[in-house]
Amino acid sequence: MSAAVCAASLAGYAASARAEVRLCPAADGSLGAWLLAGPVPPGSAKQLDPKLFFPKESSELSKGQSARWRAVAYTDTLDIAKAIPAKGNYAALGGWLSVEQASDAYLLLGVDGGVSVWLDGERIHEREKPALRAGAFVPIPMHLEPGRHRLVLWLESSLPHWGFWARVVSEADGLPPPGLTFALPDTDETDSANLGKQLLALSVDANLGASGYAPVLRFDFPRGFPEELLRGSAAAPQIQLSLPVQDGKPESRQLSVGQPTCGNRGLPDYRVQLPAPRLAAGGGSWK
Repeated sequence: MSAAVCAASLAGYAASARAEVRLCPAADGSLGAWLLAGPVPPGSAKQLDPKLFFPKESSELSKGQSARWRAVAYTDTLDIAKAIPAKGNYAALGGWLSVEQASDAYLLLGVDGGVSVWLDGERIHEREKPALRAGAFVPIPMHLEPGRHRLVLWLESSLPHWGFWARVVSEADGLPPPGLTFALPDTDETDSANLGKQLLALSVDANLGASGYAPVLRFDFPRGFPEELLRGSAAAPQIQLSLPVQDGKPESRQLSVGQPTCGNRGLPDYRVQLPAPRLAAGGGSWK
């Protein structure tokens, strides 16, 4: 904004006592928060069985394996090599998918290198020959019964890039399956807040036109958002608007922006129409 300064934060979202982050997917089924474990050197990787992996932040990848699970988030692409900067070219990603009704779905997967996908301990996809994502998704069919399903990806890459992204969509209409959430076990309020800060994109559109100045505050959730941050708030988030004046003392105004909610088919982006400042000689004021 030009004449006005808009400040917004996650302070309006209250923490939940729930002992895990539950990610509400984006409107296109994108899942931007995962548990990641690694790196694992090739010698150790040969001794591991992905169907036995249990993604939990407080646990090791496998018994006796020092690589521990940790919560990570991304809004564009997860750079796995940057997230785990140590020796070893094997890693695992995981979490718990939940749906409210039986769903035939696709895991739309983009990942560099080799990958095997395990759902409830069964391998449902494998790409042994390393390849780059090339800007495309691989559609992996999944049948999901109501309830929770353990999803684990076992990754290997010696390529220059090691990027990852994923979506889960219904075969019927390309939207997230009804009631889809993605849980990261043994995470807490701190994890939720940290992931939320990474996943929320805030911006302001000036919307200058013939009729004047109509600024809009954008809450974008390109890879989803922690469900507990949306449902745990006792009051709608607030933003503070400040308007500079000639004597150096800004005029401030607090504005409630409503409450974004996690829908049954993902989390849509959220827009708030802001009041436009009216400037006058000697200072400014809000309309």
